[in-house]
Amino acid sequence: MYQSITNLFGETKVNVALYLTCSCNNITKNAVCLYELVCNGVTKVFTIEKDNTTSNRILIEGMIDAVSQLKRPCYISIYAPTSVGFSKPNKSVNKDKLQELLSLISHNDHDFEEKLLAEHTSRLKKRLTEKLGKKAGIELYYLLDNNDKLLIEDYCAQLLRQSKYTN
Repeated sequence: MYQSITNLFGETKVNVALYLTCSCNNITKNAVCLYELVCNGVTKVFTIEKDNTTSNRILIEGMIDAVSQLKRPCYISIYAPTSVGFSKPNKSVNKDKLQELLSLISHNDHDFEEKLLAEHTSRLKKRLTEKLGKKAGIELYYLLDNNDKLLIEDYCAQLLRQSKYTN
């Protein structure tokens, strides 16, 4: 049995949470997007990789990949580390991909909302690091509160060291 909602028109849609994160090497332009689809307590994890792209573009491509896997009309809560430009898709540098995504959502009778939640970003970055290991050409960073970057591996090591002293 799917958890579902009924909208104002009496249509019932399945609730789906989509959590995304990405990493892009600014020099090589190799990028990877990790996303989780969560429905009824079941989580499925996927990754996609592209060459010659940007972080926002791979994020949108991850959304397209995820939405294309949904088999029935859904209410999708999209949790992403940054906004991809849903409010002004025609002004985005990625308008072709945004239009493709919005068309896919509309064609399959989905509804969606975009949510920006940093707490999911660090969890997903950790999962992305675990899934990919140290893949050549891709460096994963954690954005610190002061906007400095720290390699994910170094950040995880710091957390481990801190937990040894606090537990």
